[in-house]
Amino acid sequence: MKMYKMLLIGIKRRIFAYLFLLIFNLRMLVLIKRQLDLLISVGIDELYMQFSHVRYFALYYIPVFLMIMGAESILDDYLIFSRFKNIASWWRNKVRLLLLDTALYVILYEIPISIFIIMNIEKISILNLKSFIFIIGNFVIKYMIFLIIGLIYLISSFITRRQYVGFVAGFFVGALDFILMILHFDKYALTVSGMLTQFIISFNFSTIKFLLLSILYIIYLMLLSIFLYFLSSEILKKIDLYRGN
Repeated sequence: MKMYKMLLIGIKRRIFAYLFLLIFNLRMLVLIKRQLDLLISVGIDELYMQFSHVRYFALYYIPVFLMIMGAESILDDYLIFSRFKNIASWWRNKVRLLLLDTALYVILYEIPISIFIIMNIEKISILNLKSFIFIIGNFVIKYMIFLIIGLIYLISSFITRRQYVGFVAGFFVGALDFILMILHFDKYALTVSGMLTQFIISFNFSTIKFLLLSILYIIYLMLLSIFLYFLSSEILKKIDLYRGN
């Protein structure tokens, strides 16, 4: 099935989720604008931190993303599944859709923030190499975080044949760092979503150190996502979806 047709599955829920995302970010920007009017300037890291705290990831961004994941019901359509020669090609197709869904979500996540920065460029310094590295790294890290959560959701849903299990598993993985912070284990809050906070904090270091740390964070998240992909592929090879074993 072509990607654009797969995106039409659960289109109403997807649109609803995207509107939730945009409304929340626009509301945040209104509040930030009021604070910005009282300041001479603000760092790009300070601005992005408002949208990147693990609390917001746990209580808002992750559930909305999982709402989009839940809009897809192709698992229950065996006529669609039968078009694929084997489970491996079917799974690759699911992952390709996840990659696209994740990209759309992060782009919509970033658009209002980017427009806000452009409109207030006189107070937000971005015309330097370090800020450019920050913007690129921020996008990539967010993408990898949601991709990992999506993979956890997909494999958990397929193994148990229960989408709510996938939702709980994806939410737990994404919110784990927030839970660790609540329990005062802040130094261990570096599993998935906490990496974004560390990335933003590292902006205070020198450009070279910030660049090296950014690469390190991205490599960690990429390796984790690759590991999850191959692990899920091996697990699915042993599952007969037709019999539900």
